[in-house]
Amino acid sequence: MAGESTARRRLPSNSGTAEFRSKKISPDRRRRLFRVVAKHAYPRQTAYELRKLTRDRYGERTIYDWIAGRSDAPLSVFIQVLGDILAE
Repeated sequence: MAGESTARRRLPSNSGTAEFRSKKISPDRRRRLFRVVAKHAYPRQTAYELRKLTRDRYGERTIYDWIAGRSDAPLSVFIQVLGDILAE
């Protein structure tokens, strides 16, 4: 009996959850998520609205790269976009 309880303690309570938590989200999925969220927040003139939101801290080419999925948008920008969606 003592051997069984020791073996059970080594296993996570839900092994599927433990495996999921250890996996990282792929960059492609993260970039697609930003694109979908940004297009939802600003369906027209998305790049212009993102540039206005970031107060011209990032160049136009950088913002187009975020929208196209060629580079990652900073987390602070993503949070601001979500905040604009929730404010509506």
